[in-house]
Amino acid sequence: MIVIDRIQFEDQYLLVELSGDYVLDKAKHSFIDILEVCVKHQVKKLFIDATKIQNKITVLQSEEYGFFMSKFKNFNLQLAFLSREENIHAGKPLEKTAIARGFNIKVGSDRNELLAWLTAQTY
Repeated sequence: MIVIDRIQFEDQYLLVELSGDYVLDKAKHSFIDILEVCVKHQVKKLFIDATKIQNKITVLQSEEYGFFMSKFKNFNLQLAFLSREENIHAGKPLEKTAIARGFNIKVGSDRNELLAWLTAQTY
């Protein structure tokens, strides 16, 4: 089960750290919980650190999660999603699926690269 370990307001974004075992339905519920915080505090930039997710995530699960995230594109949220390299997959299906449906996301395994992308853009 996905656990939200920490939610912290940084200077330009909201940081959320996740851990536990990846279960798609639980990941969806956690994302909704995170969105509620974003709406309540009018957050437009979000950094999710999922490097402590224990198990391997399949390509299909990544695509489905990207599709689910894209349902919230009207929240006008910019999301940097940090993951372990083994869970990103060739072609970045989570990112590709969400972007194709209008959600502003960048997925990667390099924290500094993602933070540079998230904080450089005016959103």
